[in-house]
Amino acid sequence: MYCAHLLVYLSLTNFFVIFPEQEMGKGFSDLWMSPNFLHHPEMRHCYIVEFKYLPHNASDDAVAGKMAEARTQLQQYATDAKYEAAKGNTTLHRIAVTYRAWELAALEEIF
Repeated sequence: MYCAHLLVYLSLTNFFVIFPEQEMGKGFSDLWMSPNFLHHPEMRHCYIVEFKYLPHNASDDAVAGKMAEARTQLQQYATDAKYEAAKGNTTLHRIAVTYRAWELAALEEIF
């Protein structure tokens, strides 16, 4: 449900074209925020966001494991030719987010 709310919120702006579950790099990225060059040719940033979820009693080691999984997936997605073509000259930001139930457990930009 949280992702649905986030998707609606992000769609309120026309700076990005939002693609949930975009097929890329032999997988599906959770959220691809493609720059909307039609309305904003000056765009300089775009984003791939990977969400991971754990039960409320998950350990810190489980959170670290999910973050490692997200890092690997983001590295794989970022090499996809579709992203390269769609991002133009913008900077691609890769964001990993892990939730422990409804609480944010980890948030990291992957470089």
